[in-house]
Amino acid sequence: MDKYFFSQRPEKVAENLLGYRLVREIDGVKLEGEIVETEAYLGKEDPASHAYNGVTERNRLMYESFGKVYVYLCYGVHNMFNITAGEEDVGAVLVRAVKPLEGLDKMKELRQVDEMKELCNGPGKLCQSFGIDKSLNGCSVTEGGIRIVERGKKDFKVVETSRIGISEGKELGMRYCLADSNFLSRKNV
Repeated sequence: MDKYFFSQRPEKVAENLLGYRLVREIDGVKLEGEIVETEAYLGKEDPASHAYNGVTERNRLMYESFGKVYVYLCYGVHNMFNITAGEEDVGAVLVRAVKPLEGLDKMKELRQVDEMKELCNGPGKLCQSFGIDKSLNGCSVTEGGIRIVERGKKDFKVVETSRIGISEGKELGMRYCLADSNFLSRKNV
């Protein structure tokens, strides 16, 4: 995958990532899933974004580059997997959910669940199933230990809704989902 895909505006990257594959190898086992839900976060014009108040140690990656892994801890409990986006626009894309495709036994072991639909249907669950933590911060998603690769099917319907779990900036929308997916973190409203 070309890293310049991620140089587009964050909301364009978020929408276009749907259907692409998230791939990681752990202990010699390939883990793979189809991206079915994303959210875009912009810079200073987006009150829900980490970049809203300027550069900090936490959000520095959003300002420095695009196509890099940006992981943060939510509520001190759950890792959240983001990809920096925008060459001229500060931003990131939160990968909210994937449909598990390969390495299911390893994902179940990492998540400590048996139900396939419960493996990656939320950003914290996805990080558990793929072993994603802050040690991946700054890795390239086109050539690093966790990668985004070309999508499988390309003929699907995309739905845009309000982002989830935020108090400000809901009116901006920017949550993108595959309309017919059974693996979303929440049903489309």
